[in-house]
Formats: sequence, structure tokens, C-alpha cells
Amino acid sequence: VLEPSELRREAPCRHFGVCGGCTMQQMAEATALELKVRPHYEMLRTRFPEAVIKPPVSSPTAFSYRTKVELTFLNQRNGESSLGFHRRGRFDRGVDVGRCWLTPLPPSLLDNLREWRDKYDLRGWDPRANDGDLRYLVYRHASRIEQNLAALVVNGETAFDQEVVDELVSRLKQCGVSGAYWVAQSSVAGAVVPDEVRHLYGDRVLQEQLGKLQFELGWNSFFQVNPPAYERLLETMRAWRETPAGGRVLDLFCGVGSIGLSLYQPGDELLGVELVEQAVIDARENARRNEIEARFEHRTAESVLKFETDLLILDPPRSGCHPSLLAMLEKNAPAEEMFYVSCNPHRLAEELDQLQIRYRLVRAQAFDFFPQTHHAELLLHFKRR
Repeated sequence: VLEPSELRREAPCRHFGVCGGCTMQQMAEATALELKVRPHYEMLRTRFPEAVIKPPVSSPTAFSYRTKVELTFLNQRNGESSLGFHRRGRFDRGVDVGRCWLTPLPPSLLDNLREWRDKYDLRGWDPRANDGDLRYLVYRHASRIEQNLAALVVNGETAFDQEVVDELVSRLKQCGVSGAYWVAQSSVAGAVVPDEVRHLYGDRVLQEQLGKLQFELGWNSFFQVNPPAYERLLETMRAWRETPAGGRVLDLFCGVGSIGLSLYQPGDELLGVELVEQAVIDARENARRNEIEARFEHRTAESVLKFETDLLILDPPRSGCHPSLLAMLEKNAPAEEMFYVSCNPHRLAEELDQLQIRYRLVRAQAFDFFPQTHHAELLLHFKRR
């Protein structure tokens, strides 16, 4: 940098620029948000000049907002061990973080786990050799109460003495961890794919709240990691909803039911579908806990699109909607009203060619779920043509 821009600031994290987690700490949050949504807004205004594109909504907090984080134990080619995140652009190099500014994960927990690792000469994972003893630390905390869970993911092929596990439990308790799990994984996949899960002590689930709704989350349940920002999106969806109470609501990719249950109005016929079976179980329990009559089923999204409905909710994974699902939407247009929540605006742009054949965009708005990163969430509100 020859001459820093007036928009530039000093990044608070000493790992910024090396760690692959953050990409925009060097600028104020308002500037970063405007820059990262600009290309998406330009695309929407070009394609849908009649639609109302509302100003982006910032996150209530810019730091320490992540309620779930996954850190990797790495054994690197130079012999160094790390517990933290991957270096930017590298799957085989890690950043040994002391503190992550995006999560309130206590540094003492990381220090204790490093001491525990070194005491028993445990090896981090070598992604080139697909070998090692330790894989991941999954840490999750509640956004409104003092409660947290930790899960240690280890190589399922490694035999661990009970002394090693007992020492881990002792150190986790010293760090104030409310509940812990020991997770064995034999798969060499670069993601958490458990073979065996053992509850070590304490709390088994985490209590979370969205508006007036209560949710229970397991150590690895999918749930938005910035609940206060997520609440702003849900409030907007409730305000935009035109389907009157008592309508037929179809929630595709429903996860644990957070969107469908949040939009529920008395008398609604709410059906949520999801491919992850545990998420369906959790969604049913969340409906029961909040005394909402709803059905959640383990089935494909395509299997229910043949039914006419009043309100359709799409919240697909980063890969977007399957081509067969888009084809069915183009052919059937089963709902008068549709919400699309996109965590991948680039993929969304590819899908709009088919979506706009039968649906017109009424309004859209971006939400900053992930400050300090280039990610943004887009909410689109469609009506049938």
C-alpha cells in the first residue's frame, strides 16, 4: 500500500491478511457492507427495474457475533502444529490463533487444548497424508444466556487412553464449558462426518431464542450463527408476508424449522421438508416446544412441489436449488407468493433466468450475517405472474 485510502482502518486482529476467515477487517462495517452488496444490487436493478431494492441491513454487532465456530488441528509439513483456521488459500497450512474476533470463544480454552495436545504428544491432522489424531474443535455458545458446548472430533482409527479423555474433561470444565462431546471420525473428508458421538458431561443441548420462539440445538445442528442479524431478516419476512393467516405454507430446505415457525400465523397449514433426518427430528421438537401445529417431513423438495400452496419458502444451501427443482418451479409455479433466502448471491444470479419466467420480483434486501467477511445474505420476495 503506497498511500492508504481514507476508508482504510487498522484491522484489530493480528492474524488478518494471513487467516482465511476474514477479508474485510481493514474497512469500517458500513463501507464493507456497501461494497459487498453493490454488485448484487446492480444485478437485481438491471434485471428487475420495477422491483424495490431496499438498503442493506447491518448486523447488530460487528465482532464476537458467531455462535458456532469450527477450528482445525493441523500437523503441517514443516513439523509445526496449529489449532485455529486455515491460512488464506491453503488447505494444508494453519494459523495458530490466540483470539478470534468473530467469536467469544475464550482464549484460555485454546491454550488448554494446546497444552493437553502437547502433554500426550497428540498429532494434528495432516491433510496430505490423511493421518493424525485430532481433527476439529467445534465450539457453540448461546447468544442470550451463559451456556456453551464443545465437541472434540478425533481420528476414529486412533486408540485413546481413558487418562487422555479424563484430562480433556478436566480442562474443559476449568474453562467453563457447559457440556462436551467426544466425536470419532474415520472419514478423511475435510468436514465433520461423525462415526460415533459420546457425551462426556454436562449439557447435551444449547438453548437459543429467535423472537418469542425457543429452540434447542445440538453440538452440530445447523442454525444461523448470527441470531440477532437473523432475527432482523425474519422480522422483515413477517412484515412482507401477504398471505393471510390460515394459508398453506410450504417451507423447503426447512432445517430445524426456524423460518417456517417464525412466519407461522394461527391456522396456517405449515409443511416443512428437509433431507437431513436429524434436522427434521429437531424441527418437530421445536414445533412442539413452541406449541405450533406443523408437519415436518424427511423428503425431497421436488416431491412436494406438485401441490398447490399459498406461500413458498426457499432457503437452499450454498449450492443453490437443484436444476430439477428449478424446472418444476418454472413449469408449475405452485405458490402465489414466494420468499427466497440466498446465502450465495452468485448462484442465485444463475437461477433467476428460470425463476423470473413465472415469478416477478417485488422487493429485495441484503442482510449482513457475517461482518468482516465478503459474504452477504439476500432476501427476495416474489409474486406469481
